[in-house]
Amino acid sequence: MRTSVRLEPERPVAHSLKSMQTLADPVDVDVIESPQITEEQRRADHSEEVLAAIEQNLLKLQSAFTQLDVCRNTEAELADEVRKAEAEETRILKDEEVSVPAATKKLVEARAKKDVLVARHTAARQRTTIQVEDVLEFGRIVRRNCVHLGAALLQARRIRLLEVLNSLFGAQLDSGLPVTNIDMVQACKPYRELQSFYNSVHMQGHKDVNEELAELKTAPDRWFAKLKSFIGAEPGLDLSSVFLGEG
Repeated sequence: MRTSVRLEPERPVAHSLKSMQTLADPVDVDVIESPQITEEQRRADHSEEVLAAIEQNLLKLQSAFTQLDVCRNTEAELADEVRKAEAEETRILKDEEVSVPAATKKLVEARAKKDVLVARHTAARQRTTIQVEDVLEFGRIVRRNCVHLGAALLQARRIRLLEVLNSLFGAQLDSGLPVTNIDMVQACKPYRELQSFYNSVHMQGHKDVNEELAELKTAPDRWFAKLKSFIGAEPGLDLSSVFLGEG
């Protein structure tokens, strides 16, 4: 009995020596280098980040004011309903043409309605009080943001102007001028303009709540616009010292 053996055909080599040599050859790869960020660009980017952070807090303050308006409107509407319920109660008591049983029934319903409205008005008043605190807290954050940025701008502008005067007149001992370069910096218009703005955005708010709310309603937008204009006039200012903590 013969046993047949089937031989598999010889498989071709996957790669020739030449192709293997080609794979082994070094391959030139173009390396894309990231552009170097200049110091001026870094400062400009940081200024944008600072302004964006303040703008976010401004939006939160505006949203808090919107919610406060809703709370106040609801409170005012419920207060009006309470007054109407009290007037209806008084009218029922004075109406002598209605029988006692009928008057009693109406009075019970009127007083029950008034009690419900009084409870809802009390709750609405509490919500308004809480929302006022939220507005004041966001206002304190925005105020601090603007004060910190204003201080950094003032210091940066002072340094820049002082460098200009030092380069023009030299060291103070050699200039022979009757005033110091620092005195001239503090007397020049660009510095005084910024200092006046900084002094106007005081850190402490008004003790009277209504006065503080009135200022926070419109003043922060003006503060922010002024800060943007100051930074736009001198985009190269170093604001690395600005701290915009919310605490």
